[in-house]
Amino acid sequence: MTWPWVTDAALSLGTNRAVHRRDRQAITIVLTGLPVGSVLNRGPCPDGKTLTILKLTMPQVTSLDLTSSAY
Repeated sequence: MTWPWVTDAALSLGTNRAVHRRDRQAITIVLTGLPVGSVLNRGPCPDGKTLTILKLTMPQVTSLDLTSSAY
């Protein structure tokens, strides 16, 4: 299972968190309950614009109890 997000913010990633920064503001999204083998990564938007795709990939998921919090 893969969940993509598109953002125009600068991103810093950890194993279970993404920090979005833009215009001197920041928001941190923390994910809990990630299945083993989950990967949080980023890549360029395919249309070549300045957007970034943030992807959460969770291989072989049969059930999910994922929560997120932002601060």
